Parts: sequence; C-alpha cells; structure tokens
Amino acid sequence: MKAAFKRALVVRVFVVLLLVSMLVCPWTARAMAQVGAAGKGSVTAALDRRGDFHFERMHLQDIVQSLREQFKIDIRIDKKALDDVGVDSDKELAIKSFQERKKDFAKKMASQLNSMGLRIAANDDLFKQIRELQYPGLSFEISDVSLRSALHHFLHELDDSVTIAVQDDILWITTKEGAERNLQVHVYVVDDLAHASPLHIPAESPFESLPQAGTPSEYDFEPLRQILFGTIAPDSWDEAGGPGSIRDGNGSLTVSQTSEMHEEIEALLAALRNVRAKAKQPELGYEPIAVSVSAPAAQREEMITAALEKRADFELQNATLAQMIKFIEKNYKIHVQLDQASLEKVGVSDDTPISLHQRNSTLRGVLESLSRLITPTLTFTIDHEVLLITTHEGACERPKVVIYPVRDLVIAAMTAPDAENRPDLWDFQPLMDNIKGSINSEGWDDAGGVGSISVDSVAGALVISQTDAVHHEIVGLLGELRRVALARPKVKRPPAEVQRDADPYVTVVFRLWQPYKEQAVVKEADLVKVIQEMVAPKSWHGEEVFVRVLPSRLIIRQRASVQRMIYAALQRLSVLKPDDESDKTGKPDQPAKPNKPEKGNKGFGGGAFGGGTFGGGQGGFGGFQGAGQLPGVGN
Repeated sequence: MKAAFKRALVVRVFVVLLLVSMLVCPWTARAMAQVGAAGKGSVTAALDRRGDFHFERMHLQDIVQSLREQFKIDIRIDKKALDDVGVDSDKELAIKSFQERKKDFAKKMASQLNSMGLRIAANDDLFKQIRELQYPGLSFEISDVSLRSALHHFLHELDDSVTIAVQDDILWITTKEGAERNLQVHVYVVDDLAHASPLHIPAESPFESLPQAGTPSEYDFEPLRQILFGTIAPDSWDEAGGPGSIRDGNGSLTVSQTSEMHEEIEALLAALRNVRAKAKQPELGYEPIAVSVSAPAAQREEMITAALEKRADFELQNATLAQMIKFIEKNYKIHVQLDQASLEKVGVSDDTPISLHQRNSTLRGVLESLSRLITPTLTFTIDHEVLLITTHEGACERPKVVIYPVRDLVIAAMTAPDAENRPDLWDFQPLMDNIKGSINSEGWDDAGGVGSISVDSVAGALVISQTDAVHHEIVGLLGELRRVALARPKVKRPPAEVQRDADPYVTVVFRLWQPYKEQAVVKEADLVKVIQEMVAPKSWHGEEVFVRVLPSRLIIRQRASVQRMIYAALQRLSVLKPDDESDKTGKPDQPAKPNKPEKGNKGFGGGAFGGGTFGGGQGGFGGFQGAGQLPGVGN
C-alpha cells in the first residue's frame, strides 16, 4: 500500500510541475501542442509551420531524416517513383545540384589542371566529360518559410517532376505520376456556391433541365465545375485525359485529385465565398478589389507584391546576379530565388554579370530591365513565399489564380435602366474578349496558352488563371476601363413609355389543368408561393409586377424572360392544361404548347412578345394571338 501511495504521489507531483512549467514557459506548452498535434495526424498542419532550412552537401535520405525530427511527422521517400525519373535517393545524387554549380566546378577543375601544366579550357566539352561525376550531396538554404514552401523549392531544384503527397498521415516525397496513382477523394459541400437560380438559365434553354424545388436537381454545378476545370491544373482532369474527376449530387462535389490539388481547390472555394459575401452586401459599397487565390502563404506573397512597387536607387557595377539577389533581400526583406533549372536552359546562372544604374525605380521596373540586359526570356513571378527569377516558360508552369469583381464594368456597358438589378442580363463576354485581345493574346487556352477565364455570375466576377506578369497587366487594363467609365458623361435614356425594352413586362394567363384541380394537394395561392420562391425570387417586387388568382387560372405580370421560366416550371409541375393538338400527337417527349387563347371582348396586358402580340385584341385575359408564343418554345 505504501509503495502504491508513493507512486501515486510521484505522479501527482510530476503533473503539477509539468503544468507549472507550461504556465511559466509558454514555449513548453507550444512544444507539447505541436507533438500532440503531430500524433493526431497533423501532416497538413506541419506543412504550414515555418522554419529555417539549411542543407549543406546532404543526401536526400539525411535531409528527410532531419525534417522528420524537426517537424515530428512521418516523412517517407517513394523510391520506386523517384527511380522512374532517374533520382536515386540511396546515392550521392545532386545531379541537379551539380548542373546548377557546373560552371563554377568546371572553372575550378580547369584552374587546377592548368596549374599542373595541362591547358584545358572550361568549355562545354569539359562540362560533358565531368557530367557523370557525382557531386557530394545536396545544398539548399532558405529561412522563415513554411515547410510546404521549402519542400516545393527544394524538390523542384532536385527534379521538376518531384513533388509531395499526403496520404494516411504520411508525407511522401514522390513524383507527379506517383501522386496521380494514389488520388484522394474529398467531398465538398458547395450548395451555397452551386445553388441554381432560374435567372441564369440561357434564353435558348429547352427547359427540360429546369430544376424542381425541393429536389437535388435544384443545384446547378456546371458553372462551378467549369471554374475548377479551367483554373486548377486543367490537364489533370478526366475531361482532358487526366486522372482527376468531379461528380456532383445532393449539394456537394465529390472530387478525386492529388492532395496538392485538393489544397488549391479548398483555397479557390474559400476565395469564391469571400467574393460572393461582399457582392451580397451592396450597402457596404462596391469595391472591385481583386482577390488572389493562394495557399496559406498569401500574406507573405502580398508583402512581395507590395515590395515590387517600392522605389529605390539601384547602382550595381560589375556585379553578378547572385549579388543583386542579396541586395534585394537585404533592402526589401523578401526572399529571392533563382529557378536554376529554367535559367540553365537559356544560359543564365547566379554568376551572370550585371551592371545596372536606375534611380527612383520600382523593384518591378528593375527586374523587368533584366530581360533587356540578359535575355528577353527572363522574367519573375511570386511562388510559394519567394520572388522567383525564372523564364517565361518557367512562369507558365506556375500560373496564379485571381478573382476580379467586374460587375461595375459589365453594368456600365449596358443600356437597361435597371441593369444593376438584372444579373440575368449581364454579359461578360465583351469584357473577356477585351482582356484576351489586349493582353498576351497568344497566352490563353483558346490559343494554345496556359491562361483561362471563367465567370462567376453570382458574384459578378471573372476567375482568371495566368502568370504574375499578365495579372499585373490585367489590373492596369481594368483600372483604365474604370477610369474611362467614370469620365464618360451619363446618357439619358428616352422615356420608358417610348423606349424599346429588350425584356418588357408582359401579362400572361396560365390555365391550370382540371385533373390537377381535382387531385391538388395545394391551392392556387400556395402554388403561387412555390413559383415565387422557385423562379427569380428577387424579381417579384415593384409596381409593374402582380399576380391574380382565379379559379383554374393564374394571371401574372412579369418580365418576358421570367414568364418563360414560370411557364417551364408549371410544365414541370404538371399543372398546366395540355394543348389539344399536343394530346393528339401522342409524343410525350415534346414540350407542351402554350395555352390557347381565351376568347373575350378585351385584352389584358400587352406589349410585343415572341414575334407577335402578347395580350390585346381578342385575346381575352392576355391570351396568345397570331405568332405570339413564349420565346424558346416550339410550335
């Protein structure tokens, strides 16, 4: 008993001391939290943790072991996948590292041989002769970045096909093909992003796909699917011959993709929700501020973007590209990396000579000058927390997704008096054509390039995937378009009674089917409520709009486009009186014809509609006359 009491006492004292130490030393608590999180499957959280990374002539196995101890997570090497691309983790690899340093290495070897009386020039022939030599280990250094960013840059230097993948709480060093062989399935609840509004059904729609209220079909996923297909690795989806896929149902998307692509999808969906939330609060004022879709490194990348616009004097005489990078890092407090693999293809290395004299110039302007000083293919981009100096080809491998609210520009090009409240009439195509035709016309997907533009009509925004340089030009173009729009004098429209409205108010009498009346579960008034909730719910307010309920009839005054949707919805609900001629055909697949006119002494409603007179004359309560029919519905 005494021994058990002593053990219990020791345990209690240890727990008390541990709690006191955690209170006195916050770092102890943080360390415990990190270890605990790692034990609960925290690979994703560890990828976002920041650290300093310094590897000097280390083998890949040793680097992985160092990271495993530093971040307390399980990191493994997919040896088979790396062997397939010629990367052997068991040997002193650094083939890429050797290539990055081969000029300096060759010069030193040539110098040593020359000192021995052997006259050998450090030329390409010498490079080829010593290419097979194994350089002792990998070297890499970067500070204060996330583990995800460090691995991204380090593995790209090792081989551009090497990447990471997270599976079963294990961080794998693998290849892109290896990651695609082990896709992960995530279900994204996106009913808030994909809920269909009848306002967005095209005028030429056959109505057969018009959703019924209260059923899963009310979710229209196609616009969201097109945004994902166009911006997240377009070549990786099954529609383009890749392994990834998207299936929809019950207000969600089931996505099969690599873990890296899932992170990008989550970031894009979060950004879309952010933009839509702002679009739904017009009382706060419309601010067309572009939203960058980035991983957790967004804040650091915003700092780099701000640094690019800072002005300073640059005086570099007989310097090298490496010295210029150190100058930028010291004065702008940002990380700068060289894309060695891409630059090597155009004969550029860190010892490339530079002489630069620019006063009161932005950092962006200085970097753009490098293309004139060194090679036209040289450019830069922001990638995983660093300013990366690369080539145009290398930048295209790292497209950036940005969401641009452009509702104001689309509305400014319209003539309808209530254009701001008519999203069903918004046409984004002219603005899209303007962007593609004015900026990097050969760099868009329809011209064989990597750039793409998708539309989020609910937010009134364009989702654009392009290089950093092109995004900078897009921002400038949109700013200029807004400046011109504000400077343009307002044109007064003619009075409403004399102007020709492309989408006029019209009055329609809908005849309800008698069997429906006999077996009806809901009354006409309840049917009206269902229609108002189902079809263009925001369009039922105003003096021009009204609904009248009569026995077996609904009399509705609405916009012509909305009347088409009401008609289609009533058809789908099977409450309209069938047309006599339609009954004789015996073809149930054909859409029912519009109601025949009720004879009467006086028309109800009026206005041109569908190529004839809708209402008026002998049409009774707004009956059809002549060629007047609902647009888009066949004879």
